[in-house]
Amino acid sequence: MKRAIVLVALVGLTFGVSGVGGVPASGSDRGRGWRQEQCQFKNVGSRLWSESDVERTIRCVASKQGVSATQALSVYGCETGHPYEAPHTDSYHGPMQYAVSTFKGQYENVKREMRRRYGHVVKRVHNIRANVTVAIMWASRHGWGPWSCA
Repeated sequence: MKRAIVLVALVGLTFGVSGVGGVPASGSDRGRGWRQEQCQFKNVGSRLWSESDVERTIRCVASKQGVSATQALSVYGCETGHPYEAPHTDSYHGPMQYAVSTFKGQYENVKREMRRRYGHVVKRVHNIRANVTVAIMWASRHGWGPWSCA
């Protein structure tokens, strides 16, 4: 039995089979794997988020939370439709248009599960990944009621 286990492990390491000892199939899979696992899609070479980065993040978190990605994207499109805030006079922020106090309360409510599922997510309403992740996690537990265009 020991020989069979050692043989399987050696074959996996030699041919780069994912899942044997946690060794990914290739370096490029390693890069994509953690991004998909933690829903981190901001273009690494840019300081700014692209529309595609935000949409990929929404789709990823919605999928992991069992929420309709179509509805999450619809709420995002209705609330802002773009990753950055235009100059405004109201007190709502980020792609999912949070009041700061609401964001902080919802962040505290979901932070344990969020850290376990998505790694470190900062507690900042203007952080796009945090704004989107908290909103979708909240919606998965309580529905989209707080968003007027849900």
